[in-house]
Amino acid sequence: MQKIRGSRKLKFVKMFVATCVFVLLPSIALAHLTVKNPEVVDVAGKPVSNGVVQMIIGDNTTTPGQDPYFTGSLHSTQFPNTDNNGVSNMTIQDLPLNTSVYIKAWKTSPRPGQYYGFYGPGNTGSATQTLRWDSPKITTNYKAAKPPKPKATAEGFSLSYDANTERYLPTFTISAVDQSDPNEPGILFETVGYNIAIRKKGDKWDPAWVFSQKSKTITETDPVKPYFVADGKTEYEVKAQAWNYFGGNTDADWGESYFFKIPASGGAGGVPTTFTFDLYGAQPNKLMVNSITIPSNNLKSPKEITVSKASDLAGVINWKAGKNIVRAICRWNTKEAKAEAALFNDKGELTSIDFEVSPGVGYQLYTTEDLPTLTFEGR
Repeated sequence: MQKIRGSRKLKFVKMFVATCVFVLLPSIALAHLTVKNPEVVDVAGKPVSNGVVQMIIGDNTTTPGQDPYFTGSLHSTQFPNTDNNGVSNMTIQDLPLNTSVYIKAWKTSPRPGQYYGFYGPGNTGSATQTLRWDSPKITTNYKAAKPPKPKATAEGFSLSYDANTERYLPTFTISAVDQSDPNEPGILFETVGYNIAIRKKGDKWDPAWVFSQKSKTITETDPVKPYFVADGKTEYEVKAQAWNYFGGNTDADWGESYFFKIPASGGAGGVPTTFTFDLYGAQPNKLMVNSITIPSNNLKSPKEITVSKASDLAGVINWKAGKNIVRAICRWNTKEAKAEAALFNDKGELTSIDFEVSPGVGYQLYTTEDLPTLTFEGR
């Protein structure tokens, strides 16, 4: 009798625990994702008849370098994988909330040298829900291989003048330029990172001039012994590399070097640079916009002042005109991706923001009257 009572007691405990679990589980907030009939095609748009679809959770899980790259973190299935009704369904249950979810489709199987594509991301949100992707279209136009060697370039040259040394100090941008595989047009390669390096031609490669980024703006700051010289003669070399999960960051992976010279400024004792503009004032029912730029710093303006701000430029123009004709000087702010304007009233007073005026940069002027032959000279 004791054994029977003990057995009944044990059964009761098990039933009690199971009941508690059953009651507590629904309080856990989880989400679900169902993918129905994924439409997978290759780079030519032809349907992929045999491949693998993976479901993956987490941020940036489609980026090479994130393990596991081939297996997916939750679910992987062969496709087409249809039921008796011809429907192919994949479901992930009990996903954590506020989680990014992707699917990745492979043309054949997940392995190096094969082709794949993405769909997503979706977000599970902050409350229990069921996500459903019906017939997501995925193109397998990425290749599981290291990217082709990038080319390099240098551009965006501008100059600032140092009056103490009478030197022009350059600013310019070096960049890596992604390349495609000429043997596989339309195929893309994911990239985790870039290196870009620069040196004076013939110098050793200095780790200080190697940057782990796709582009880098370089500004010479030493007017006494500048490394980057704007003389139009000294030659520089820049090269780049790109890498991902499969490689691309060894010494053998540097792309073709690009050689360039920094354009000469004229410099101290050189031939002056002169810019001349004809300004046109606004007309009834017609908005006249004047485009203008100024030569390198230490300008000889009509008023013999150095133009460094929009208000300086307006003052020079008004002085030349003999009256206050400037109403606005505009520029595009690339950092904030918006247009900005320095505004002036009929007394020539600044009524809004002022901003720096840089050599070689384009600005737009609005005036009330014409002004022929406005000349600036860069020394």
